[in-house]
Amino acid sequence: MLEGLNMTNEPSQEEVRRRLCKSLDLLLQNDLCLLQKDVNERSLSHRLAIYLDQLFEDWDVDCEYNRNHSNTKQLDIVRKILIRTKTKLEPDDTTSKSVFPDIIVHHRGKDENLLVIEMKKTTNRLSDDFDFEKLKGFRQQFGYKYAAFLRLKTGCEYPCVAKLVWV
Repeated sequence: MLEGLNMTNEPSQEEVRRRLCKSLDLLLQNDLCLLQKDVNERSLSHRLAIYLDQLFEDWDVDCEYNRNHSNTKQLDIVRKILIRTKTKLEPDDTTSKSVFPDIIVHHRGKDENLLVIEMKKTTNRLSDDFDFEKLKGFRQQFGYKYAAFLRLKTGCEYPCVAKLVWV
């Protein structure tokens, strides 16, 4: 049997952690200038997804993947989360149900969801609470086995991973 795999060919929790940490190391090594320049979070999540894709060879790694099979991915609890975390709704957003996770590791077209990641930069002053609640919702509603929140220190000479929380 391959290292870190159980009988269902899913990486163990420790193996998922190891691969995510290795991907973060690669991001910090190879994309330091992006972190120093404080580029958009989408650019950073895209670069991290490239490294994750290399380490999760038997899985699909996608950024802002908003589909649940052929339907738009929606969290039933998003409006409740917005109210509970005191996150303001945009004036033209009447449903606030669609969700775009920053990065997911899954098998497309199947109910095999391994890892969901939400990312923020330290220069983003919004609370992490909404992201934590979304991650819990992804695990409950879509069956993601693991969920991680990352806060990256950006806009400085020595960027780093400021926070990694498993939800």
